[in-house]
Amino acid sequence: MPHTLNVVGNVNELGISIVETTFGGRGDLDGQGTGAIMSYGDLIWTTLSRATSARDAIRIMDELTQSYGYESSGESFGVGDSDEVWLMEMVSKGKYGKGSVWVASRIPDGYVGSTANQARTEKFDHNDPENVLFAADVVTFAKQIGAYPPGGSDEDFSFREAYDPITFGGARFGEQRVWTMFNPICGGCVDRHLDFAQGYNLSNSMPLFVPAAQKLSLMDVVHVMRDHAEGTWFDPSGLRRPDVGGESGHSPYRQRPLTWAFGNDTYLNERTVGIQQSGWAFIAQLRGWLPPPLKAVTWFAPDDAATSPRVPVYGGATRIPAAFGHRVGQTPGGGVPYAPAPVDGFTMNLDSAFWVWNLVGNVAFSERYSTAYPDIVAQVDAHQARMIDAAAAMEKDFAALWAVDPAAAVELMTRFGETNGMDMFQRCVVGGAGTPNASHTHASRTLISPGPPQTTQVDAILDVHFRHVPRRRRACSRHNGARLRPGGDRKLHCKAAARGPRNGVHRGLEGANSKRVPGECSALQGARGCAGGRARAAQIEGDGK
Repeated sequence: MPHTLNVVGNVNELGISIVETTFGGRGDLDGQGTGAIMSYGDLIWTTLSRATSARDAIRIMDELTQSYGYESSGESFGVGDSDEVWLMEMVSKGKYGKGSVWVASRIPDGYVGSTANQARTEKFDHNDPENVLFAADVVTFAKQIGAYPPGGSDEDFSFREAYDPITFGGARFGEQRVWTMFNPICGGCVDRHLDFAQGYNLSNSMPLFVPAAQKLSLMDVVHVMRDHAEGTWFDPSGLRRPDVGGESGHSPYRQRPLTWAFGNDTYLNERTVGIQQSGWAFIAQLRGWLPPPLKAVTWFAPDDAATSPRVPVYGGATRIPAAFGHRVGQTPGGGVPYAPAPVDGFTMNLDSAFWVWNLVGNVAFSERYSTAYPDIVAQVDAHQARMIDAAAAMEKDFAALWAVDPAAAVELMTRFGETNGMDMFQRCVVGGAGTPNASHTHASRTLISPGPPQTTQVDAILDVHFRHVPRRRRACSRHNGARLRPGGDRKLHCKAAARGPRNGVHRGLEGANSKRVPGECSALQGARGCAGGRARAAQIEGDGK
């Protein structure tokens, strides 16, 4: 690339997205402490700053780990663009040398993939480069370290068996979540693998990918990511089978640990997709037919994917909603200087969407679940539908403006994301009802510096898209949104965001910096199996391990 690409969260300005989930694998293949440089996070964001397609991203990830070493344990990556989505599973060479071994499998059109803290790639085709890519020494390295018999054939080689053998825990806490995500999407096609997901029959593996019974909408994917195994054999609510942990509210949420012993017996809690330990979750929509800044839109949510509304942020955006940023960021130079501070996973700050979303989710735990959770979900769905409609309308205006003034179009898109995100943040803080009274209107306070000049055309378009925002609140929203300050008389303060450089900067969308943990559940939607009949890829990242 002649220049580094704009990266926002886990997407770039050309519509490439990378997600991950940690499976760990063999302890002797952990890259930490070996002198390797590239952790899985560094690998993702460095690659996104350079990659022009999913296949290009896979090539770059291989080159980076072979050149600089892979510093993490086993990871499953979802690598996607608007035409293809790949499942790439990688392990470090650990104490045996610099580099990595990996296999990448393309998800067939109309199929769905999912991975949840357990390597899933078993045997694979060694002669189909259109659909399967792999490290040249993926088999020979396994033989070298004693993970595969010296006389074993390439055709019989299983990546999972060599590098992350399946166990009861891997099946019950990892593959079980894949099972609960696959089954409603494919119309019950993995029912016959129930004993595998239970951990009782480890030879009855599920397929790597399954066909979608019907095209999926964005809201379909939102609902899948909320899954608590409701109505299945794994349902922990106590409604289907006795489970004292569900309490009187029939809650699916459990405190850790997942397993515990009493006497000579060991017990477990089920591990669901929607979970309170989540740091952040997102859905990436990748649309190759749109102008580059619009190709990727991240529907981002801090905290639990089950209770959190998602806000749209585009891959070509030059700023993000302040409440969703962090001043440090996840890469050098990737901080958001106008984000609230101090804030992390242990420092509460009601200027942070992470903490506000946490407070909302907490209402649904324990005995309040049966009454509070349905109300929260109904409110989230209503707001989500409104935001989806507003985004579709804005994208039409963007296309018209892009043809005559690309810079103004990018500003329109960026401020749409800011305004929508901060409006959703306000609604979670103050309930979203009514217009603030006179004591809660614009305050003359700026965190950094005034935002970029606002064009009349952009203002006029945003007025149309945000008529639902009360007028006094809209005055604040034009300066990157409004937020409530904790303490005192809780006056509403406005702030303006500083414009950041377009190229070479990763703007960190995250819940809280100290909760930068590997995603525990990723589902990958095959490129042509999504909603609308067009080529589209949706990638789903779940919660922290």
